[in-house]
Amino acid sequence: MRGKIVCLFLLVLFVSCSGSKGGSKKVDEKYRPLIEQFANSIVQKDYQSAYNLTSPALQKLLTYQEFVENWSGYREGFSGLKVDYRPGDNPQEKAEFVPEADRASLVAEITLAFSGVLEGEQTEFFCTTWIVDDGTPYISSFYIED
Repeated sequence: MRGKIVCLFLLVLFVSCSGSKGGSKKVDEKYRPLIEQFANSIVQKDYQSAYNLTSPALQKLLTYQEFVENWSGYREGFSGLKVDYRPGDNPQEKAEFVPEADRASLVAEITLAFSGVLEGEQTEFFCTTWIVDDGTPYISSFYIED
């Protein structure tokens, strides 16, 4: 049941965020190391390291096993993954999709564009992330889509 609630939460998150465009803005350099470490952990299938970069509030809502299940369906079939980073709009516009305990420290929305080969064809999938920073930056929420 908990997994279904998380999936529903993520579906609602996708519907509300699908209109974001990256434009010519750049990723805030303060959060680049966090987002790069998160993305590289996913590329290397090091889900534990990626999960460790999520906020304690998100970890209360999403177990490690649920995290792996969310990612493995996208990640496992790909080879040669590369990542591009696209800053989003004002993250406060979507604060309701971040765990309540993290909302006051929401600072950035960044979309990861993963591209690689799937079943012999070049394709990509995306992960919109929301970053919080209360002295230590974390990934507070994410949504994966193709």
